[in-house]
Formats: sequence, C-alpha cells, structure tokens
Amino acid sequence: METDDENEARDARAALLAQRSGEEDAIDALDSFESMEHRVQDAGPSDEEYLAGSGVDPDAVAAVEEDAGGASSRREIVIEGLERLDAPTRDDVIAYAADRGVPSEYTTDALAKLRRAGRISETGGEYRLL
Repeated sequence: METDDENEARDARAALLAQRSGEEDAIDALDSFESMEHRVQDAGPSDEEYLAGSGVDPDAVAAVEEDAGGASSRREIVIEGLERLDAPTRDDVIAYAADRGVPSEYTTDALAKLRRAGRISETGGEYRLL
C-alpha cells in the first residue's frame, strides 16, 4: 500500500503490525490514529491553562518564544532533520539535531518513539517519514 496521507499510513502500519503479532481483533477495536489524536488534543488543559495553573505568565512565555524567532522544539528539530536529510541514518539525525542544540540521548529516544508511533520507518539503518 502506498499513500501520501500520514494518518492512512499510520493506520496501515498499525494493522500490519497487529496482523504480524496475531492481534487483528485488537486493532479492529481501536479508532483511527486521527480520531484518537483529536481526543488526546482535546483532553486536559491547554498550554496556556497549564502555564497559568503552574504560576507562569502565558503571555510572557509567548513573548519569549516570539523574541527567539519561534524556536523549534527538540522534537520538531528531529523531525526537521528527517525531512531535510537525504536517506538519514541514526547518526545523521543525531548530528543534525546536535548542531541545533538537541542532546543525542533525546534524539535517540525521539527516533524510537516516532518509530513506535508509526510516524517513521527504518529500513537498512535509514529512516523515512511516513
């Protein structure tokens, strides 16, 4: 199967992994990744509510982010590396992220989490966004 839709690709990968491990019935009981993501995003407080509840001024945080030129999160930097590098290996992504201040441990963990979430695949040591 080939698709340009990220959610379809994640659903297809989950179905293949479930089939491989004999859990076809379990995957059928789940909603699509897109549906589950919407529910997760709607759950809990917003970033602003969380900051305010923690005693941090959300407007001050927004001003600092704006002054920093909309600096990317560490996760965004790892994903950016996967997008920009040609057939990136783990070491390529670690080097890319390290050049932007992301620790190698974080990058390694982020790659593992993205792979488990079905956002990337690894074949022959090279990563590809799905």
